[in-house]
Amino acid sequence: MPGLQEAEASVSQVAANKAIVQRYFAAWDANDTLALAEFIAPDVTDHMAYEGQGEGLAGYRAFFAHWHSAFPGFHSTIDEIIAEGDSVAVRWRFHGIQRGWYHDIAPTGRAVSFSAMSVMHIRDGYITDEWVIQDEHGLRRQLLGE
Repeated sequence: MPGLQEAEASVSQVAANKAIVQRYFAAWDANDTLALAEFIAPDVTDHMAYEGQGEGLAGYRAFFAHWHSAFPGFHSTIDEIIAEGDSVAVRWRFHGIQRGWYHDIAPTGRAVSFSAMSVMHIRDGYITDEWVIQDEHGLRRQLLGE
């Protein structure tokens, strides 16, 4: 039955895409920048990149370095993953202690936690696009003790 085979292939692809996103978060937590090339497209577009982050895979490596410098030993928690076709949406939380510079904020030693959502597009086993919405205002307030 062609319809059943197509549906099974679609379910299999969605599961594979979710696994790629889980590997991404595991690599981020572990600061495993070498693993990024296994599932991040060389020309990936980070639609919410920080100023000066750079583009493509090199930009993601700079992103990892920035966060691990500011919050060494941090961890993220995936609360929910929803996938359809080549899109994966992730609701997640970040927990860390600021021990290095975070943009313009000197190390505070404060523990922080914030919620975020990411939407990623995956093609041929690689993340090609990412959009992130995070509570940047709440993070800055925690860091500044407001």
